[in-house]
Amino acid sequence: MMPGAYLAKVRTRRRMSRYRLADLAGVTPQYVFRLETRADETPSPRLASRLCSALDIDYHSFVELIINHRVNRLIGCLYRKYGTMEEQ
Repeated sequence: MMPGAYLAKVRTRRRMSRYRLADLAGVTPQYVFRLETRADETPSPRLASRLCSALDIDYHSFVELIINHRVNRLIGCLYRKYGTMEEQ
């Protein structure tokens, strides 16, 4: 799952608006929207900590989700550029 989609899922489950999350995390609602909707958008460690606090989610689990997402995107890029090991 993309980190932004996870944030949106948790936020909506907690019945929290983007405006409220933005206020609690100290960012703009537009930035929360970008985080939730753009696959290439991930928060800095400091902002991730503030978002996790605002949503009452585990910081380390969220950072692990971000790292896994980035690694999977990198692997996808490498496969598109170089193909699979079986092709070589």
